[in-house]
Amino acid sequence: MLDDPVEARRRLAALLRHPGFQRCDWILLAHLARRIDAWSEPDVIGERELSRARHPFSISNLVTADQLARAAEQYPEQTRELLERLPQALVIVDQAYVDFAAAELDLTPTALSFANAVVVRTFSKAWGAAGLRVGYGLSHPQVAELLNRVRQPFNVNSLALVAAEVALDDLEHLQRAVAANRAGMAQLEAGLRALGLGFIPSVANFICVDLGRPAAAVNQALLERGCIVRPVANYGLPDHLRVSIGLEAENARLLSALGQALAA
Repeated sequence: MLDDPVEARRRLAALLRHPGFQRCDWILLAHLARRIDAWSEPDVIGERELSRARHPFSISNLVTADQLARAAEQYPEQTRELLERLPQALVIVDQAYVDFAAAELDLTPTALSFANAVVVRTFSKAWGAAGLRVGYGLSHPQVAELLNRVRQPFNVNSLALVAAEVALDDLEHLQRAVAANRAGMAQLEAGLRALGLGFIPSVANFICVDLGRPAAAVNQALLERGCIVRPVANYGLPDHLRVSIGLEAENARLLSALGQALAA
């Protein structure tokens, strides 16, 4: 007798890090799948959670690694070991912010030496083309062919595709953007220290500020002063705000407004 489809879906599971990309949780919810919280270290991701899978590309084999680059910095050898230990799993390596990071954090060569890895990237970060809603993936041809079967038709518009091809050839623009981001990061870090605030070290295009108090009131005060930041209480950080790196004048305005909000 065939399995009940609802019950079969309830047996699906995915290993996810927290905090991570919330859309992964939405996908699991839509598939009635179970979330397994795990760190990227191989000794935490156990084979027993993956041994239940019956198909090499089923959702129960999905292992997202949205912050695997950070783990690779701390455990470079374990990155390869992780992929070696999960031959039946499809490992998604999210490198959306890799252009901001040091070259040694680029996991593409390591990941693509395995047939079960997919490296995903975007033009929305360092390239500054978020409005185009376009990115790309690097994988074994067999995986790409399977994904192509189920992708939505016309999922990227023609203008975005042309712009993406042009962007890949414009490395000078990318280098300017990365340099501007590093300068802005240094400016914000110095300003936050001057305000007596802590922050989570970052190599991306944002920084997470520890206010040492509930962030909701400070966020509202910043909004009233024309500065939009992002509360991250839904990621388990109720005392933090995520601040995007801007131009020099924008960063200065944010730091001034933050100082006023904290003093109010």
